[in-house]
Amino acid sequence: MYDDALRPVNLRTTQFSVLAHLNGSEGVRVRDLASGLQLEETTLTRNLRLLEQEGWVATRAGKDRREKHITITKAGQEVLAKAVPRWRAVQERLQQRVATTTWDAAFRTLPKLAAGAAPD
Repeated sequence: MYDDALRPVNLRTTQFSVLAHLNGSEGVRVRDLASGLQLEETTLTRNLRLLEQEGWVATRAGKDRREKHITITKAGQEVLAKAVPRWRAVQERLQQRVATTTWDAAFRTLPKLAAGAAPD
């Protein structure tokens, strides 16, 4: 549902999540971004490469040359602004289809499941 809604603005759900996570920050280390999104760094790196090709994120070296910092660009903010209403519409539609208690339980449970799936 989310990918279908975001297709007209050329975003996938995973890309939307990355841009939303970066929005409002002054730059995030790739390692911290991966942790925050609960993604493997290699998976995130592939997603970032596509976002960078679109001009939606920029990469700069950190103090340690091995460290990379990612920021959302103005173009990334613009595509995110177009995507947010589409994402919210799907969110609302999905919420209407699911009982409130189920919805609330899912959001209480998801962080626990993600924590359980995190690498040791």
